[in-house]
Amino acid sequence: MTRSQFFIRDHYKELEGAAEFFNVDSVLPDAGAYESAKVRVLIVFPSTAQDKGQSMTATVLNDYAQSFGGRYFMDFAYAPTRSDVKVYDKHGMPYVLGTVSHLDASHFDFVGFSLSVLHEIAAVPWLLSSF
Repeated sequence: MTRSQFFIRDHYKELEGAAEFFNVDSVLPDAGAYESAKVRVLIVFPSTAQDKGQSMTATVLNDYAQSFGGRYFMDFAYAPTRSDVKVYDKHGMPYVLGTVSHLDASHFDFVGFSLSVLHEIAAVPWLLSSF
């Protein structure tokens, strides 16, 4: 297990947004698909998961990635809530962790940002500074 995976496992009860890391109803791939994929992609939403709850972007991107028969693993990360930032900072964790893999951005071949509204552009440098 990686440091970020230990963080999620050991501190999920402290995180307001912990449910995103354990969403069994999700249409996202199984975490085991990470190992077998040839290319691993992390898409970052610079808003909280609660703010993006009604968005179809992750579903559409994931469907596209899965259309390549498992060659691509696509995971998604959301900005932590204000209260969660304190927990991330306390443990020295980057703010960007995949919701399926629980891995930080350094474990992916590509990292992209999905920007929908102006305030998300301003959040990108803040998220990057935590890497």
